[in-house]
Amino acid sequence: MPNVAVPSSQVDRHRIKYENALKAVNAATNASTKQRETLKKVKRKFELVMRIAGSASDNTKSERRVLPGRCNGEGSFAPATNLNCCENDVHPTAQQHEKEAQVIAKLEEEIKDLKDSLKVTIEEKNHLEIRNQELLSIINNLQEKEFTYINLMKSPKNFSYLTGLTIEQFTLIMACVEPYIHLIPYPHSKGSGQRSLDTKTELVTVLAICRHSLHFGVMAIVLDKSRVTVQRIFTAWVIFLATIFNQVDLRPSGRFLLHKMPKIFKDTGHGKTDLVIDATEFKFQSASNFELNSLMFSNYKNTVTGKALIGIAPHGMGLLFSEIYPGSISDSEITEKAGALNFVQEEHEIMSDRGFSIQELCAIKGIALNRPKQKDSDQFSQKDVASNFDIAATQIHVE
Repeated sequence: MPNVAVPSSQVDRHRIKYENALKAVNAATNASTKQRETLKKVKRKFELVMRIAGSASDNTKSERRVLPGRCNGEGSFAPATNLNCCENDVHPTAQQHEKEAQVIAKLEEEIKDLKDSLKVTIEEKNHLEIRNQELLSIINNLQEKEFTYINLMKSPKNFSYLTGLTIEQFTLIMACVEPYIHLIPYPHSKGSGQRSLDTKTELVTVLAICRHSLHFGVMAIVLDKSRVTVQRIFTAWVIFLATIFNQVDLRPSGRFLLHKMPKIFKDTGHGKTDLVIDATEFKFQSASNFELNSLMFSNYKNTVTGKALIGIAPHGMGLLFSEIYPGSISDSEITEKAGALNFVQEEHEIMSDRGFSIQELCAIKGIALNRPKQKDSDQFSQKDVASNFDIAATQIHVE
């Protein structure tokens, strides 16, 4: 037997393998067959190494004689007084074993800390994912409550109440103006390069303002935008829509009007009425120019106004929407300037209230004028009263 049959480092290595295998089996809830076989194999080798190491340490008398000398690192021996000069090269000291054990213990402690930290990190990740889902749900709920076309179209009743149009009618209007939307002189938002609202929501906003006479500040609160932004959107769209729709010829064919003629017009003897007209006035702010104020002053309203002429078909379809003229203009003059008689076929009728003295214009065009008879005596005759009542009952629709 050699002096050192099994070096202590090899013994330690087998001991560590055995301890690791034993820990793996004990840590597992249900150890596999492979783990148990590995443990048996490692244990058998470790016990064999321990027996050999024990036998070598007990057989001290049979040890061979070691010549006095020391290792010089070049494969030869030099004289020395210490007979165990090379012992450190073969047998690690107890201090080295203790140092290795401390390192292992430190590493195990660090691994444990890392596992604890990983566990905390996973818990925080799960908590953040739950919070993220909650925030996404809140955002979705808020987006569903925003004043947008996509949200409003989900409720056709509310959409019709806000805009005065059905979703199908709104879609038809958008289809007509969409090819020209890029011409709207509305500046993009600074820095973003995009509008703050989509075009359909902008049109819904304009229609809601017009239908309900909303102040720009009210709509700004609803949209969560500035009042100036809402004002720019409204002004740009009104100019744009007026430019587009003024090019549309609203005059229907005579047969269409006859087909749509309400029964009350036929019953009262006005079945050939093509147009029902009336003027409406809007109050304006007083201008600093006195001549302009005088021109816009209306004796009927006793204030500064603008006047426009509105014409509809008997069944209620809008045919004529004139420009706005100064309030001092007469009903006869605005009828001539707006070209209202062009909407009436020859030998057909136009209906108005008694303020429209356009008999001569109608005679030139070859059309009949239906308006309530003016009082030319102390009392209307029974025939005049009946005629005035019939005209008023049908002409009221334009109001």
